[in-house]
Amino acid sequence: MLLYAVPFMLLRPWWQPHNSMTNGQFFRGSLIAILLGLVLLSCWVIPAVIAGGGAYENELIWKQTAGRVVTAFAHARPFYWYLYLLPVLLLPIPLLGGIWRSRIFHLRDNREQALLCYILIIVLCFSLISGKQLHYLCPLMPLIALFFAAKLQPEKFAPSYLLAALCVMVILLLGSLPLWADKVFKNLDDPKIALWVIVIPLLLLWLSLWRCKQQRLVPFVHLLVFPLLITSMLLAVRQPLHEAYDITAAAQQVRQLQEQGNKLAFWDKYDNQFQFAGRLQQPIVELQDADISKRLHWLKEHPQAIVIYPVKQPADVMLKQALYSQPYRGRVLLLLRAADFVPLMSVAH
Repeated sequence: MLLYAVPFMLLRPWWQPHNSMTNGQFFRGSLIAILLGLVLLSCWVIPAVIAGGGAYENELIWKQTAGRVVTAFAHARPFYWYLYLLPVLLLPIPLLGGIWRSRIFHLRDNREQALLCYILIIVLCFSLISGKQLHYLCPLMPLIALFFAAKLQPEKFAPSYLLAALCVMVILLLGSLPLWADKVFKNLDDPKIALWVIVIPLLLLWLSLWRCKQQRLVPFVHLLVFPLLITSMLLAVRQPLHEAYDITAAAQQVRQLQEQGNKLAFWDKYDNQFQFAGRLQQPIVELQDADISKRLHWLKEHPQAIVIYPVKQPADVMLKQALYSQPYRGRVLLLLRAADFVPLMSVAH
């Protein structure tokens, strides 16, 4: 949060040169606000560290915070990663000829210069941080939208053949979905595609080529075409996506087994995906040791435990012995008794 707030405050003399509040008053108020925010944060961090102990302190403060900045343990990306993905984040703006004909980088006053400078500073700062994720730049999107909105000239917009071509591609994609949907959703017996949504890209195709008499409406129409195309594609595959990724039934099954006194273990890294969906009151053991034999050793010591095992292509014998199974993120999720699971894995490894 400070990374977004501090550059904005420092640029204040540039974006607000004439105001009843002096720079000294503004910066004093900003400093007090930051200190109050840090006090509120400390009210949570300090008790959490005391309760969690040294290992939790190391994970929270050093690994999760400082570690992500210097040498990320996860999501480490090269310096230029945001630079070549930013045009994707800004779609459909880079595709609209009217945007470029509006001379968006012709800066007319200090405020526009400050806004562009702020955007560049944030992108540069996040590029210097080792750990990178696309959603880290999401708070920047409203400011980028403000910059482009201030520069738009509606009279520079004309029917967009590029957007029309995108609409045609989506129409062909949706129309052909029944032919290949079963190859994408391999674990579903009958992926149900909502073909009615093809009406949306057909309407958007017409809007892309529409010569509206109210010229000021054209930029808004063009800016809406791309997100509505994405929405139409998601609506078409909503049902199979829901069936493939919804884990509510599996989480409830896990809770029932725990309430019956069973100990459950997850084969591989567990990201707490069942905790909320199943309202679990007990932890799940993680079996993620690189040495498979150590995992199997734990299961041999707990033969009555139940293993949660996600696998791409389960053997028929596993499916028969499973207490429960369902599609799971492009794989199949199996719940097996450890006594049945160990012999099968011992043979495989």
